[in-house]
Amino acid sequence: MTLDGATGRVDDVSSSGAYGPEIQTTIRDLDRIYVVCDVPDTGTQTQLTVSDTDRTTTVATFKPHTPVLAVRAPDDDTADATVGAVIDYLQIDDASRISFLDGGFRGRFEDACVAGYSTLRLQTAGNRHEASRIEVRPEELGGDSLNDVCVDPVVSDILEREDVRLNEAEGLVTVAGGIDLPESDGRFRPRVTIGFSGGRVRFEQFVPEQILLEFDDVVRDSL
Repeated sequence: MTLDGATGRVDDVSSSGAYGPEIQTTIRDLDRIYVVCDVPDTGTQTQLTVSDTDRTTTVATFKPHTPVLAVRAPDDDTADATVGAVIDYLQIDDASRISFLDGGFRGRFEDACVAGYSTLRLQTAGNRHEASRIEVRPEELGGDSLNDVCVDPVVSDILEREDVRLNEAEGLVTVAGGIDLPESDGRFRPRVTIGFSGGRVRFEQFVPEQILLEFDDVVRDSL
């Protein structure tokens, strides 16, 4: 999709009203396109009327002539609905979601962005007499220093077991160039939750758009 092709189509979009997501506008900012959507909190809506408080503003953004669409949404339902609306809007025939388990993407993402994991949640293949979930947390060191639980020898041994898989991890991520914010005492490192089975990165705090664009580049370069 070219720049003009994306931004020039918004006036032709028909409103889906209370039954689903709506494209509100498209914005061209430097070399990117932002598609702003209005999405029911459940992703779809069966009521004839719905108040503004039941709808969420989401944003999908991409670089023209590249294969990755990044969605800024608070949960899977509104993200999926946003993707569906944008695919219809851009008249795309088919699309697929990226999983952290596909094609070694997880390893490339970790090498480029992950500074360390503060909490791990592991899924086990246990029976009803055993725990099906294990949570590993670091020791309390005080301050904002990061204690990466993955370097602990006991945790390393657990992760190598065939009956255990890494299901979700909380930690800090960074980008190669680094971003310093005026209100921050040092280098800004967003705290995120990474769901390995679902392939999602959920930010636990507000981050500047510049950081999100850096992650988009990592994803695109990893494909």
